[in-house]
Parts: sequence; structure tokens; C-alpha cells
Amino acid sequence: MKTYNTLSRVSCVVFTILAIVLLAPSVLMAEVKIWTGNGDNANISNPDNWSGDSAPANGDAWEFGAVGSSGYTIINNYDYGTYNSGITFTQDATGTYTIAPNWTRQTGDIVNNSSFPQNVFLGHELHNDITINAANENINIAQNNTINLNFHNLTIDGNHDTSLAIHLGGIGTVAINQGAALQVSAGIADSVQTVTINQGGVLRFANHDTLGNHLSQSPVQIIADGGTVCNAPGW
Repeated sequence: MKTYNTLSRVSCVVFTILAIVLLAPSVLMAEVKIWTGNGDNANISNPDNWSGDSAPANGDAWEFGAVGSSGYTIINNYDYGTYNSGITFTQDATGTYTIAPNWTRQTGDIVNNSSFPQNVFLGHELHNDITINAANENINIAQNNTINLNFHNLTIDGNHDTSLAIHLGGIGTVAINQGAALQVSAGIADSVQTVTINQGGVLRFANHDTLGNHLSQSPVQIIADGGTVCNAPGW
């Protein structure tokens, strides 16, 4: 009869679980960091720019409210592909922020609750289903290459415009909810599976050749489920 060292096996299992916990990425313990703009530069990485003098860690959410008359042009000097679990502009914001450049691995929503338009000039690779919510004013997303759906779903919400002067690609779906408008000027790749415009939503094109690759048989489905598809003024 064979005998087994059960204790060794149990110890091995416990060690393995402990190793997984210790090696798990910090995105599992995300915090909300609040921008103060009190640093001597506008870098995201500068602890002096955040409440508690603590800069966001990989995977934290960013929140932007009132900072007086300074601190609205923000430099995302983190490495390309740093995780971000949400970008929120609060009702307390007293101006328009511009956040650039670099791109993030996005796991949380982008929300504008302020009464000012906000510029999120980052690229985004979705690592979760997320919502861009232009609740109280417009959100402009531009400058840095791509929103890569990355096998996830993007929802456009709010009562104002989400403007994409940025390439929308990757495998996934887009839904535009009632009251919201998605304005596209850079292009929707033929990898995107569906764009559904729900009742009261609007998909607006603001450039030529914005849908797929006109040299391919683009499989992108535009589904106007009670919503509207149109050109922007001037197009």
C-alpha cells in the first residue's frame, strides 16, 4: 500500500493560495483618488496633486472637482496601459479639464457630472464593460489612437454628447441609450460587431468614411432600435 505525505500536500496548497494572493495585481484593491492640483507640475504621478498627498496606484479611480483657477491641464505621465478603474468629473468642478496623453486599461466608467465639457484625451483598452456618461455636459475623447473594445461592451449614456475624435475598434458592441448622442469623426473599425441606437439615442457622423473600411465588406451592424442615425451639421 502506498502512503502519501498529506501534510506536505496541504502545505503546498496553502503556499500556492498565499502566493496567488500576494501576487494579485493592485487593481483588485482600487481606491478613489481626488485631484487637488497643488503640485509644482501637472503630472498624475505627483503626490502633491492629490488629496492626502497620495498619487493613484495602478488600478485606482481618478476624481476631479474644484481646484480654483489652476490644475485643469493634466499630464498622464504613467506608462501606456496602466489600469484605471474610473474617471469622474464631479458637480463641484469649476472648469474644463484636459487629461492627456497615453492610454489606459479601463475597468471603470467615465462620467461627467459637472456643468463644463471635459476632455479625456487618452486611448482606452477596455478590460471590463464600461459606460461613458455625459450626464450634465459633453465628454470629448480624442488624441491618442484608439478605444479598443477588447471583447467588451461600451455603453454611451447621459443627456449630452460623447464625441470620439479617436478610432473605435476591437471586437465588442456599442449601445447608445436614450438622451445620449455619440458623435464619431475618426472611424468605427469593421471589427466592431454592433452599434445599437436605442429609443431616443443618436449616432452622429462628423467626417467622411467613418464606418469600417470602405474597401472591405464591413460587417458592422448599425441597429436603429428607435434611435436616430444622422450626419453632424456641416457633413
